[in-house]
Amino acid sequence: MSRRNAAEAVFEDIRTAIVDRKLALGIRLPSEVQLAERYGISRAIVREALRSLQTLGFTQTRTGRGTFVVSESPARQLGGGAYSARDLMEARPCIEIPAAGWAALRRSHEQLTLLTSLCDRMDAEADVQKWVRMDAAFHGEIAEASGNAIFRKVVADVGGALSTQSELVEHVRGRRKASNAEHRRILQAVAAGREEDARAAMAEHLLEVKRSIIGIADERRTASKDFQFTSGKPGAPPIGCKAMNDLESWLSDTAVLSRKSASELVFEELRSLILSGRFAAGSKLPSEAKLAGKYGVSRPIVREALRSLQILGLTETRTGSGTYVLSASGDGDISYGDYSARDLMEVRPYVEVSAAGWAALRRNDDELSRLLRLCEQMEQEENTEAWVRLDSGFHGLIAASSQNAVFRDIVDEVREAMAQQSGLLTVLGPRRRESNEEHRAIVEAIRTGSELEARAAMEIHLKKVEAALNRIIGAEPR
Repeated sequence: MSRRNAAEAVFEDIRTAIVDRKLALGIRLPSEVQLAERYGISRAIVREALRSLQTLGFTQTRTGRGTFVVSESPARQLGGGAYSARDLMEARPCIEIPAAGWAALRRSHEQLTLLTSLCDRMDAEADVQKWVRMDAAFHGEIAEASGNAIFRKVVADVGGALSTQSELVEHVRGRRKASNAEHRRILQAVAAGREEDARAAMAEHLLEVKRSIIGIADERRTASKDFQFTSGKPGAPPIGCKAMNDLESWLSDTAVLSRKSASELVFEELRSLILSGRFAAGSKLPSEAKLAGKYGVSRPIVREALRSLQILGLTETRTGSGTYVLSASGDGDISYGDYSARDLMEVRPYVEVSAAGWAALRRNDDELSRLLRLCEQMEQEENTEAWVRLDSGFHGLIAASSQNAVFRDIVDEVREAMAQQSGLLTVLGPRRRESNEEHRAIVEAIRTGSELEARAAMEIHLKKVEAALNRIIGAEPR
C-alpha cells in the first residue's frame, strides 16, 4: 500500500482487477472483513472504497448476499439519485456561475465568515466523507449568499447528487487539493466583491470537475464541445366619513372603458387612484360587485385586476373581509409566493436559454408536435387564465425536451411563479401577441435542430419579458 489515501488505493486496486478481468463478471467480492485483512485497513475504509465502485457502476451490493461485479467498464451516468452526470454538468454552470457573481455583490459579513471557515476546514480535513460534506456546504453557502431564492433551492435539491459525484471524483482522481485551491479563488473574489472574477473562478472550478468526470467515464468528447459557460448578464384602520363620501362620489362617476383589455384598464385606474392617494393605505376597496357595476364589466374581470394589484404589493385581499390598500408604492419588487420577480429575472436566462438549446438537439417528434400544438392553442386563446396555463405548459415542455432532469425540475419548481408573472404581464400590457410570435420563433428553431437559434430566440423572449416587467415596477434595466 502506498502512503496515499487508503480508500482510494483500495478502490484503485479492485477496479484494476475488474478491468483486467482478474475479477470476472458475476463474481462475488470477498467480504468487508476479508478485504480489511487483505489490505491491513479498517472495514470503514473498505466500505468507502466499495461505495465508490458501486457509484461508478462496477459493482452492486445486494443486501444479505454481498458485493458482486456487474461491469468491466464505468457507467457513463456518474451522477446521483434522480440526476445523471450529464444533467449536473450541463446545469451547474447555469446555476453556480451566476450565483457566485451575485454572491460577490450581496454576501453578508456572516456569510463571508462562514465561507472562509469552510475553506480553512477543507484545507485541513483528511477524511473524505467529512470533506465532501464541507464541499457541499461551501457550494450551498455560495448559493445562499447570492440572495436568490431559486438558486438556493436548486443547489439544495441537487446537493445529494453533487456529494455523490464529489466523493467519487475524490476517490478516483484525488481532486481534493486542487478543489481546495479553486474554492479559495472563488472565496477571494467573493470577499473582494468582484462579480466577474467570482464567475470566472466558479467556471474554472466546474470545468475541472467536468474534466475529471469525463476522464472517469472515458468520454470521447472534448470538454469545450458540450460544456459552455456564459457570463450572460443575463391590520387596516377604519375609513373616516370624508373617505366614505369620497368613495361614494367616485362610485357615482360614470366610467367608460375602451375595447382593449378591460381588466388592464380597471387595474390601471385602481392603481392610479392608489398611487395618487385617493385610496389611502389601509382603506378598503369597493366590493367586486360594486366595481363591476361601475365599469360595466363582469366580476371575473374585476377579480383579475384585483389579483394584479395584490401581486404588485399594492393591496391585500382578506377572506371574508375584502380588499385593502397596503401601500401607495408597493415594495419595489413583486412576490409570487416563494419567489420574487428578481429571483425569476436572474435565473430564467441561465436555465431556459440553455434548455432551449438542448431541446433543439434532443427533442423527439412527439415533443415537437406538442410544442407546435401549444403555439396554435395560444394564438387562438382569448381567455387570459387559459392562455397563461398554455404558456406555462410551453416553457415546461421545452425544459423537459432538453432531456436534462435538473432543468426540468427547476422550471417545474418555479412554474407557478412564472404563471403569476405571465398573467400579470398579460393583464397590464399587450404582451400576449408578442409572446405568441416569440414562442413561434423558439419552436421553429427547435424544429430545425438549430441550437444557437433556439438559444437566441429564447434569450430575446426573456429580455422582452424582463423589459415589460421593469416598466411595470419602474426598475432600471440590468
